[in-house]
Amino acid sequence: MALLHPDAVLIGDSDGKARTATRAMVGADKISRFFFGLLDQYGVETLGAARFVLVNGDLGIAMPEQPGDDPRWTLSRRVTAFAIRDGRITAIYDVVNPDKLTRVPWLA
Repeated sequence: MALLHPDAVLIGDSDGKARTATRAMVGADKISRFFFGLLDQYGVETLGAARFVLVNGDLGIAMPEQPGDDPRWTLSRRVTAFAIRDGRITAIYDVVNPDKLTRVPWLA
């Protein structure tokens, strides 16, 4: 939570084609609780497939699809970008819309 700016925002972009936050989420506390819930649902082992990438000059993580097993859900392929200012994350953009991920070859 110390990495998040108090007024950080998380924006999910799936166009209804995959799971992500459906509304903008504001606040370090709310976002950190959301991420801990995701870790609980998907499991920490899913992070092993993540690759660090640059997204329009910002730090990001790209993840291929991770199959789910009961009770875990399938994790859709995604690119998540982090806007960082003054050493803290001010915005998180979770792009899961497959139409917007066509230029990330290893995710296809």
